[in-house]
Amino acid sequence: MLDEREKEKLYGGYKLQDFPAGESAHIEQLVAAKQEESHTLEYKSVRALPDKVNMCREICSFLNSEGGVIIVGVEEEENNEAGYKRPDRIEGTTEQHSRQRLQDTIIGGIAPSPNFEHFQIHEFPDPGAPSQKHGYVIFVPRSYVAPHQVMQRGVYYKRGWAGCVPMLHYEIMDMVGARQRPCLTIEPICHHIGRRRYINEHSNKWPMGLWIRVKNVGNAVARNVSARVVGSGRPFHARHPEGVWRKLVWEPEKWAFAWEPTVPILPDAEERIYIGDDVRVNSQDPDVWWQINVIGLLYTEGQDPTPFGVYVRGHWREGRHIPFDEDKEMGSIPSARLSDFESGVIDRWEDFSS
Repeated sequence: MLDEREKEKLYGGYKLQDFPAGESAHIEQLVAAKQEESHTLEYKSVRALPDKVNMCREICSFLNSEGGVIIVGVEEEENNEAGYKRPDRIEGTTEQHSRQRLQDTIIGGIAPSPNFEHFQIHEFPDPGAPSQKHGYVIFVPRSYVAPHQVMQRGVYYKRGWAGCVPMLHYEIMDMVGARQRPCLTIEPICHHIGRRRYINEHSNKWPMGLWIRVKNVGNAVARNVSARVVGSGRPFHARHPEGVWRKLVWEPEKWAFAWEPTVPILPDAEERIYIGDDVRVNSQDPDVWWQINVIGLLYTEGQDPTPFGVYVRGHWREGRHIPFDEDKEMGSIPSARLSDFESGVIDRWEDFSS
């Protein structure tokens, strides 16, 4: 998730609440004040909507710049001067244009395709015919995989002195060179400790496990991702609905496997993995502790291999699990301590605070 500071920069300083869906008051104020377009604001007539190349050109210019909003349904003042225009009046349309329709237009006209997670469309009523006509506010985020190209024209666009202008060769090269690398992180997000439903109440098997989040906090797509885990003893139970587990080594006292997602991880996107095991708890034991350590390396193109370690703990007394505070059930192992441990289930707690 983006923090509040990043959200403020996503649309060139505009926020979603600046143009609430179903309201036209703010847009009427812009028209009444003759608020001029800018590098983060563009007015478009509804007649521009069917022109896919023109819409791709405008959207591409925002993606390659600071992001911003395109208000569709505002007629501009007629003049022959190049540069930013002033609004004249609101003139809506009766035709419906969904977010999916806009996305299809972009997919077919812009390369590379941007991340659609933060694209938003708010519909607003035409004050002259509020029950019949409407316009659209398209929130275009700043792209972290720029530059983008309008495929039908083979041209890269940015926001410039005349609104949408072609980019020069050196600007394109500078933007490619300025792309940041991906940055993957691993952290535990929730744990599970409890009896399996198919095991009777006298069984001493308890499942322990935790969900691990692999998140791309960088500004570039993470490709060829692999989380490799090595351990001794019996291997974990591991699963992931969208990824693939590959066996690297599978011996009685030594094992290694790698998790690989089926698709690249986009900036600010995440994938989740579950790793767990069964522990045996005897009801006659006054106290018993178990801990699962998961130690490994995280790989992706453009990033050095990153060591990681997470753990989940369980405490039983007379055969019953005693829950602890959330921060004591699971956590991350400090990188300075990773060399002291290996993946596996242990029958004692390890203190990672020192």
